[in-house]
Amino acid sequence: MIKRLLLILIIFTSSYIHSQEWSLKLKSTVQLRTWKLTSRADKDERSCQGANIQLIQNNKTIKETVSDQDGNFVIDIPGNGDFYINVSYPNCKGKKFYVSTKNVASDVAGNNFKPSVTIGGFMMAKPFSGIDYIGLQEPLLAVEYKNNEFDKDKTISDKGIEIVQNIMDAEVKLIDKFCFQTKLGDEALSNKSYKLAKQYYTKALELIPNEEYPKFKLEKAEDGIKEEEAKDQALKAERTAQIEAQKIALQKKNRRKKTKRECLL
Repeated sequence: MIKRLLLILIIFTSSYIHSQEWSLKLKSTVQLRTWKLTSRADKDERSCQGANIQLIQNNKTIKETVSDQDGNFVIDIPGNGDFYINVSYPNCKGKKFYVSTKNVASDVAGNNFKPSVTIGGFMMAKPFSGIDYIGLQEPLLAVEYKNNEFDKDKTISDKGIEIVQNIMDAEVKLIDKFCFQTKLGDEALSNKSYKLAKQYYTKALELIPNEEYPKFKLEKAEDGIKEEEAKDQALKAERTAQIEAQKIALQKKNRRKKTKRECLL
């Protein structure tokens, strides 16, 4: 009787373990946004190869993969658990989202269950100073099992979209200010108003530091300032020399007059 009970328990346990062996195949894609900033803003968005994708449970990374040359990735998420997925790329702000594989009925999980879900892509981008990115610490979407399928939670996804859109709006506003300053700088530089051009390019770099375009143009403006200063110094030296020559000539003339008067005496 005891052996029979043990056999039943083993069969039940094996059946239970087998029913938990399924995993959710999650598919997504990663893109990379870059900006070329001059007196205008040119945006480039393309597939991001080599983005790091981490599957995290209880603050530990349990699985890791990278996006392929087309920016795509696939990761298998174990059943009956709560997870976070972090997406990161060098010099970019990371994104994360929540996935729950709980609440799948045992009869569903044990019937050759092979679920999959495809979620919208993630945009990686270099952060700008002065922009508030704190919202990215929150999950931008959640995937859960509801109504017999895995799908995104609309409330959390809508909030995630709002977070990303607010950040994008702030970035574009900053970029517009930057381009306005560089445009004014270009106009001043064209008119050889070098000191004014320097002010505009300096302001642009205060808005978005280390951008190559205003740094290059700032060097041009400073070269123009140095050239103007050199010309001013040359003119001053020339005027000083002329005044000195006139002074010497006057002194000679006065000496000649004095000599002539003395001869008359």
